[in-house]
Amino acid sequence: MKNLLVGLMILVTLVSTAQNKKAPKWTPPEGAVPATQNMIFWTSGSVIFYDAEGNQLVSDIETYSVSPAKAAWAVSTADYWEFPHFLPENIPTCNIDQYMQPFWKADTIYNELVLLSAVGKTANLMFTPSKIISVTNYDFSQKFQEGVDYSFERKTITQLSSKVSSTFSAGVGRNNLRNVQNTSWTCVTYIPDRSNWGGGSIFHYQGDKLPKTMAKLKAKEPIVVVAFGMSITCGNNTSGFAGDDKNFQVVAPYMHSYVDMLGDALRKKFGGPVTVYNASLGGKSASWANQFVEYMVTPNNPDLVLLDHGMNDIWGGSATAFKSQIQSTISKIQSKCPNAEIILVNNMLPGKGTGSPGTAGPTRMRAIRDQLATLESVGVTNFPMTQMCDSIYARKGEDHCIANSLHPNDYLVRWYTQGLITMFDETAVNVNQVTVEDNFLSISPNPVNQGLMTIKLADVYDEQSVMISILDAKGVMVAYFRQSTPSKDYDISSLSLSTGVYFVRAQKGNKVATQKLIVE
Repeated sequence: MKNLLVGLMILVTLVSTAQNKKAPKWTPPEGAVPATQNMIFWTSGSVIFYDAEGNQLVSDIETYSVSPAKAAWAVSTADYWEFPHFLPENIPTCNIDQYMQPFWKADTIYNELVLLSAVGKTANLMFTPSKIISVTNYDFSQKFQEGVDYSFERKTITQLSSKVSSTFSAGVGRNNLRNVQNTSWTCVTYIPDRSNWGGGSIFHYQGDKLPKTMAKLKAKEPIVVVAFGMSITCGNNTSGFAGDDKNFQVVAPYMHSYVDMLGDALRKKFGGPVTVYNASLGGKSASWANQFVEYMVTPNNPDLVLLDHGMNDIWGGSATAFKSQIQSTISKIQSKCPNAEIILVNNMLPGKGTGSPGTAGPTRMRAIRDQLATLESVGVTNFPMTQMCDSIYARKGEDHCIANSLHPNDYLVRWYTQGLITMFDETAVNVNQVTVEDNFLSISPNPVNQGLMTIKLADVYDEQSVMISILDAKGVMVAYFRQSTPSKDYDISSLSLSTGVYFVRAQKGNKVATQKLIVE
């Protein structure tokens, strides 16, 4: 009996010793409140974040910011609020499958938005309708009648009755921006006639530039997507955005950000688990991204990063300085997460209305786009939304695409999402490699032997509307520039073109021309 008791005492001692060797459960300090990573927060004092194990995270961030990756607890010296971009109860009332059908090739265009504010006002659709299916108010609850409430001539709709604009609302809000409320839009569903749409879409498959992400998606392996940007990335001013309710009402159809919609589209297309973190914050620039990327992005070990900056960088500083900040941000991501691949999201073109950077804004955005093009490599590619906006605005007018001068409306957000998911669609032909109508481009001599080549354009174009891109045989962009004269000579060596086959592409608005170039 004595030996049994001794044995039991030894066993208890061993168990107790093993338990004591385990790390004690961390107890949050007094005043700590639960926190969630990548949530918008505000505090009237300073704040320190901790992860679930009690490790202190970044603390030198602004009182209005986004909580860092892995945040589980926050300790603030004053009041602390945390809020999401979208509320779970605001479930989209639109048909997302319909909304994801590409505008440039879908049989039917569902709920294209136009802005009609008074009797007699007109608006253009993106395409000429061969048949109008419906015209409704912003939340589809009221259907308007042709000949009574509106009329159509080719692709122009004219408002006939005040009923159409009964929920129109716009006014100057924070930051002197003229905000068009989501109740203001009229929805047009139609069958498009694209006979005057010259070049298809510049959105195409780019999975060859994102091989690691594509391999995981095809294998249905889990992937982590992190979006790191500013207010557009957050989803500001989409109809479901709840993070700015003092300036914008949250109303049906409660559409979410392009980031959320892309995550849903990837899950549906490939069938594997996709985790999406949106580490974005309104008002931020490339320098902020460079400063905080190692707190907000890399701890999540992402497979794919959407790096979306530019709209807050066009107000000052140079495009080359912007490039330097983005380049440093990319390096930090690749250093910490060597398997991560990156999409550089080129911004929409800013509007020219109240609160905008004015006529200089689009020029500065194009300059930023040109700098981003030079950062492409395997694992880093560009999403050409800036270039696409040239065509969209030319056909519709910017007022029908933007909620204010800096943010897209639900319609333009859908272009973002449709274009991004197309980057992962192997059936999406790269129209940059297809010669289309509008043959206003010629190249001589061709073939060229490492000397000068002359690019001639049939008309005189202004420098803001004509872009020349050169792609190699695999469709990888190797040069990108503007041409502002009808004819210009280029040195093959200065363009870094080695022997091989290339495609030279010129775009003016919706007119596109492509010519094969052989360098000997």
